[in-house]
Amino acid sequence: MTEICIAVAGNVVGKIAEYLVAPISLPFSYLWNYKSNVENLKKRVKMLEGRRDSVQHLVEAAGRNGRETLQHIKNWQEIVDQIIPQALEVINEDNPEQTNIQFCKRFSCPNLKNRYQLSKKAADKLKDVVVFEQEAAGFKEVSYTTIPEQTSLQPSKGHKAFESRKSILKGIIDALLDPNVNMVGIYGMGGVGKTTLAKEVASEAKEHKLFDKIVFVEVSESPDIKIIQGVIADNLGLHFNEESVPGRADRLCEQLKKEGKILLILDNIWGRINFEKVGIPFENNHKGLKLLLTTRSHDVLTNDMDSQHNFHVQTLNEPDAWSLFKSIAGTCTEQHDLQSIAPEVAKECGGIPVAIVAIARALKNKKIYEWKNALRELKNPSSKSFEGIVKEVYTSIKLSYDYLENKELKEIFLLCSRMGHTYNASIQELFRYGWGLGLFENCSTLEEALCYVYVSINKLKATSLLLEAPESEGFVESPVSERFAMHDVICDIAKSIANVLTVIDVAISQLRINGNTLRNCTSITLHNIDKLPKDLELVCPQLKLLYVKLKYSTFRIPDNFFTRMLGLQVLHLIEINLHPLPTSLSCLLNLQTLCLDQCKLGDIAVIGDLKKLEILSFYGSNINKLPEELCILTRLRLLDLSDCSKLSVIHPKVMSSFSKLEALYMGNTSIQWEVERPNIERSNISIDELKHLRYLTLLEIHIPNPKMSKGLLSTKLERYKIFVGDKWYQSSWRLHSKTSRVLKISLDTTKDGIISQLKGIEELELGEVLGVTNLLDALDRSCFPTLKHLNVKSSSQCSCIIESCDALPSLESLILSFLGNLEKICNSPLGANTFLRLRTVEVDRCPKLNNIFSSSTVMVLLQLEEIKVSECDNMKEIFAIGGQDDANNIEVVNEIKLSQLRIMKLWCLPQLKSLCYKVKTPSALQLPSKIISEDEIDIPSSLFNKKVVFPNLQTLDIHEMHVEKIWHNLHPKLSSSIQNLTELIVYDCGNLKELFSSSTGVTEEAREEDMRDTIILFPKLNRLEIENLEKLTTLWPGYYIEFPLLKELTIQECPELEAFIFDEKVRVPSLEEMQISNMDNLKMIWHNQLDGDSFHKLKSLEVDGCQKLLTVLPLNIRGRSLSLESLIVRSCGSLEGIFDLQGIISEERNSIAATQSRELCFSNLQELEVSECQSLKYLFAASNVANDDYSPKVLFPKLTSMELSRLPELRSFHPGRQKVDGPVLIRLELCDCGIHDTDEGQMQMQQLLFFAEQAFPCLDELKLAGENVMMIWQGQNLQSSIQDSEGSSSHHLEI
Repeated sequence: MTEICIAVAGNVVGKIAEYLVAPISLPFSYLWNYKSNVENLKKRVKMLEGRRDSVQHLVEAAGRNGRETLQHIKNWQEIVDQIIPQALEVINEDNPEQTNIQFCKRFSCPNLKNRYQLSKKAADKLKDVVVFEQEAAGFKEVSYTTIPEQTSLQPSKGHKAFESRKSILKGIIDALLDPNVNMVGIYGMGGVGKTTLAKEVASEAKEHKLFDKIVFVEVSESPDIKIIQGVIADNLGLHFNEESVPGRADRLCEQLKKEGKILLILDNIWGRINFEKVGIPFENNHKGLKLLLTTRSHDVLTNDMDSQHNFHVQTLNEPDAWSLFKSIAGTCTEQHDLQSIAPEVAKECGGIPVAIVAIARALKNKKIYEWKNALRELKNPSSKSFEGIVKEVYTSIKLSYDYLENKELKEIFLLCSRMGHTYNASIQELFRYGWGLGLFENCSTLEEALCYVYVSINKLKATSLLLEAPESEGFVESPVSERFAMHDVICDIAKSIANVLTVIDVAISQLRINGNTLRNCTSITLHNIDKLPKDLELVCPQLKLLYVKLKYSTFRIPDNFFTRMLGLQVLHLIEINLHPLPTSLSCLLNLQTLCLDQCKLGDIAVIGDLKKLEILSFYGSNINKLPEELCILTRLRLLDLSDCSKLSVIHPKVMSSFSKLEALYMGNTSIQWEVERPNIERSNISIDELKHLRYLTLLEIHIPNPKMSKGLLSTKLERYKIFVGDKWYQSSWRLHSKTSRVLKISLDTTKDGIISQLKGIEELELGEVLGVTNLLDALDRSCFPTLKHLNVKSSSQCSCIIESCDALPSLESLILSFLGNLEKICNSPLGANTFLRLRTVEVDRCPKLNNIFSSSTVMVLLQLEEIKVSECDNMKEIFAIGGQDDANNIEVVNEIKLSQLRIMKLWCLPQLKSLCYKVKTPSALQLPSKIISEDEIDIPSSLFNKKVVFPNLQTLDIHEMHVEKIWHNLHPKLSSSIQNLTELIVYDCGNLKELFSSSTGVTEEAREEDMRDTIILFPKLNRLEIENLEKLTTLWPGYYIEFPLLKELTIQECPELEAFIFDEKVRVPSLEEMQISNMDNLKMIWHNQLDGDSFHKLKSLEVDGCQKLLTVLPLNIRGRSLSLESLIVRSCGSLEGIFDLQGIISEERNSIAATQSRELCFSNLQELEVSECQSLKYLFAASNVANDDYSPKVLFPKLTSMELSRLPELRSFHPGRQKVDGPVLIRLELCDCGIHDTDEGQMQMQQLLFFAEQAFPCLDELKLAGENVMMIWQGQNLQSSIQDSEGSSSHHLEI
């Protein structure tokens, strides 16, 4: 026990000694090891510095190789950069002054305290240095491979997001986000901005993190698979060890499959890309991979790449083009001497971004003469001009030309540029030129050549070298499918390639033609010129094609004009006086195509000398006879006599002598057909002559007597336009046909077998058919498998169009008009194929027709796009569901959905109140005795209701209807029929109280609660017109309503509309044009509170006939009117002012800077007209102006036209004495404006209509009328001002 206690005591004492001795010995160790601690620190710091430098060298080398430093290396470097200076600071303290105590010069002793402290610091810092030095020894890598951001994805300098392309951008992104879409295409002509748009897509996708990776690859016209693989691999951080293309493809495909969502942009492709060969997994192999392709050819997308979601990028509109031009050219475009010429230069760029950028950059900060020279070159381009500022454009378009697939296609492209008006050119004319020039060597017939031309035009359109022709209004010679357009810039480049001379709309006196140019020229086009240039009488030995259209048809061609054009093969003269024909015409022995269209002709016998003629056209000319001399033209293949309305005689046997004739156009002539009789000599042509033309495959003719057609009409006709009967007017020929096989018959001709004689009728018009009730069943239905368009009119006995099913499998349009007894369109349920392709239905003046479609019909109308119904007095509904026709329909009808319907026009239908109002369940149909509940009947409270869904409706046009509501409910959940609406027109609907109905069947409390959160959105509405709505009390439903794209608004003749039109709940941020007229009780247009984004883009405002309106532009709209370009105010009897100054003057009075310059600027206003406002005293109204000094100066920097007329109370521009400034005013009219006397000597001041320091410097036209009118410029009287104007720029003065 004692031993145990001693042992324990010993351990305790030892432990106590250890704790006591260790703290005492540690400080002594710092003193003992002072030198070694400092030396060790020095040694280790040097080692750490070496490690630091080595790491830095590795980091710098890695950076030069595009590698990124690892984060823990960065952290190590940052700490080491702090530790080393701290250690050196400790080391530097080891000096005699710090470590010793100096008693005299020769004697010192150690400073134990300092040495202790320094040794301790060195020992502590040494630990840190050793740790980081050893850590560096373990570094294996200091960097990692990075994937640099593609510079090709960054927008180019000066890039602008174009307003007109935002919808395309959104469409592309929406398509890429569609899980069912893997590939999206962008196509358009060279330089139009496809690549820029693709980069915008990438930028949007990156900003909104739509994809994990975005890769952009420039493919080019000669794709290199290895380069494409390399670019994709670089952006994935992938390094190839394989050398072969297939090996790299496998590696790339494997890596791509490991990635998440990827957007791969393949830019500028020219043909098919083999994804498997490149190594791109597609569709089911990688659903996260989306492809965006850009190309010039639509065919590449649809045929080579099988892309079904493609977007066409067209040239920029004028506002976007001008905006881009200004952004590149800079502020020089605002210089006074360039303000007129710069927009012209921009316009000549044709909306092609690459041309705009190149030309704007070239002219930036250049002198005025350089701008003028550039404009001249752009208007009259030559091969030399394409070497200058537009070389980039030329190179781009020339590349598209070079890559056309064959020589023939290139020749047709160049020929397109020689047309008289390439903005709307005729394919038929192109075909006739090409045939005359011998371009179709591989085609033995006209039909083959014509088909080849159509194919070629489509190919050129697909490559964007040609464009679709514009839609024409009124009477046109041919449909859009028969025409094409060519961009001006592309046309100019084609002409430079082809070495042709084209002059359009130029006065010949200003034209200079080089003799060498004429000698080498192969084609000359003179369109719309005032006269023929004399130079053309020089030698033109190479000339093959000559086109001439003069402005004045009275001008005559000189007799010897064609003497030195002996090689001419194609001659086209339009609207020229050729009476008589020039004798030199007979010299053109090589001529193969001669077109004398709309010319004044007399004797044409000389044409018989042109024995090589194969195409001869007198279209629209005034010839009255084809003479016997033309019998010699035995090689003739095409004869066009269309619209020769005075042509009544064709010499017998002339037509039969044209034994090779393949195409004959005789529409709208006055031929007096004779009947062939034995032994009787005829003086005119007979139908029998045409029957012997065995090669005839194209025929346009009017046969007045059906019996004449026997033996003429046959299945060998490939193209035809045949009118049979005597009820067809001349205007019928001018209405273009939609197809190439047209038959129009009238009277009781249905039993003559005419229809069965023809092959593949595509367009059939039946007029005044007698004795038929069920129309198509009375005809041979086997003739209609190809019928696309059916028009039935003025057949009074017809009660049904189709009796049986499966009659019209190809029908695309159905037009029914003036059918007084028509009761049904179809008398039985339709077959599965009937109306399957129907796109358009028009019904007009069918008074007994109750409805258009039954439910069985609606179910097959999958392609229906347009419905027009007008003046059907008994029309109660468009869709009759649940009627007798549907008694056997076992399907429950919940809704009518026409997914493709785009246009609906309903005019003058007094009985129609709802599109569909009798919807029943099958049980109600089968049990007549059953009492039908309200749930089974849709009461006709509105035109649209929950049972009718048209998700793609774009145009809704309603005229003279008695509807009380248009929509049953516009709650967002029920607004599918308005989501794509772009145009809404409502006229003469006297019972309509609300245009946009609010929800019905809810309490006021619920409605108010709902209004706080509900927004009705018309996302695409562009145009809104309402007129003559007698009971309309409000436009908007009380909810918040938005029209983000509305640009045009017209409101007329709504007498019950008294309050403001706009308030804070109505949002119209894109509104550009607004017309408000004949609103007798309207007191305010704008409420005091307005939506913040609305009206900033308003350019045109017209207010007419608003008798109670007090102010047009109040204070709260003033700041939004900066875009206003045109302001017209008429017939507003109570108007006190156009503009409200009251708030502005109040602001000035409260402003510290009131004594400084005050200006009110309408920066874009160009036209101002105010008339017939009987109460108007000042244009700028301010009722309580006490001090004129507060009124602002009014600036109109762009105003060019001002008209003030019939304003009997007008006193001044505004009540103040400040100036009105119009520096570019050109036209000023002041008529019948009363300037009245006032008291207290104010008469002189109030007679001053304008206060300006000098006469308007640009005034060109001045008109003053009325007894009281007086115009005085400050410091000048009327006469001197007029003299100043006349002496400077005024050209028209009327007093």
